[in-house]
Amino acid sequence: MADNEEINDRVILLDGDDVSEGSRSSLYPYEPTLNDLDMSAEQFSVYEYLRQKGKGKIITQPDFQRNLVWKDKSKSKFIESILLNFPIPFIYLNEIVEKKGNTAESKYMIIDGLQRTSTLESFYKNEFQLTELDAIPQYNNCTFETLPEILRTKFEDKKLNIFVLKPSTPMEVVYDLFNRINTGGTQLNRQEVRNCIYIGKSTKLLKELSEQDYFKKAIFNGVSPIRMKDRELILRFIAFNYFDFKKTYDGNLSAFIENGMKEINMWDDEKLNDVRTEFKRVMEWTHNIWGDNNFRIRTEKTRGTINMAIFETICHTVSKMSDDFIEKNKAILHENYSHLISNEIYYDAVTRSTNSKTKVDDRFRLSENILKQGTHA
Repeated sequence: MADNEEINDRVILLDGDDVSEGSRSSLYPYEPTLNDLDMSAEQFSVYEYLRQKGKGKIITQPDFQRNLVWKDKSKSKFIESILLNFPIPFIYLNEIVEKKGNTAESKYMIIDGLQRTSTLESFYKNEFQLTELDAIPQYNNCTFETLPEILRTKFEDKKLNIFVLKPSTPMEVVYDLFNRINTGGTQLNRQEVRNCIYIGKSTKLLKELSEQDYFKKAIFNGVSPIRMKDRELILRFIAFNYFDFKKTYDGNLSAFIENGMKEINMWDDEKLNDVRTEFKRVMEWTHNIWGDNNFRIRTEKTRGTINMAIFETICHTVSKMSDDFIEKNKAILHENYSHLISNEIYYDAVTRSTNSKTKVDDRFRLSENILKQGTHA
């Protein structure tokens, strides 16, 4: 059972958000049949696993706590399987190395197994009673402490099979792995996986900015926060604004923004505050200029959905303008947006094969040129 995924999140498909990325004939950056996956197989008893979690060695991504959706019946069935010594699915952990001075400490982020881990911990702490058991109904209404001692020991001694993914594993392989193991429901999307792999200043910053009212207002709540698409939107803003995409972008969007998360994790507080200030300024100005049509392509019947590629380019262009310039030219900028959207090359660059280097170069160049047409210094 793939337990991360028993949720029915509303996922918004955004114009310009490609499904395919990169142009390799193979997903993997190496020959997968000749190289082993950098992963170790471990076994822990339930008791030792929970002890390590209690010591802070095994951690959960706080943003995934909302995915704790098992009801007491599902929790009870899982505990019943353990008491019956049935095999249970592997738990997958991602190793994170934290440097502290001259030493390094490994911690382990739960990627797949959050529901099981939460259920084990909750039952061990006597936080729920077993219910609707089929094989051993005599133990309905029992908590851990009211089970017979032989069953408490059986629970604590149950061996958990755990795969530990090493930090050296390429991101392409990480995505493929978790797409394959999450077969029981909605798969982790790329931003959710990034949020586990690159936990640190970058994940905290993206979460903070995504919760700001000025951001929600600028996109008119047009991107669902449930699957972190809003955070990916903000990450793309930062990546294209603060890293030299004209020199470093090669057509692989995932690699580009993931490198961005690595860099952000190394920024100091002054740099992070600069980003906060500029993001707020750009969000407020774009909404001031284009209102609820911000970052959208209108249709005959609707104002359209938020387009990530348009978001990137408009924000980048506005970010290069001073407040005085925008104030003087607000009406012109408002009008020029319709000219930009109607430009055939720009429209193509934000709706088809949007991750190619040529399309990226085209849309950023045209956004700046067309939006500034007729403006006054």
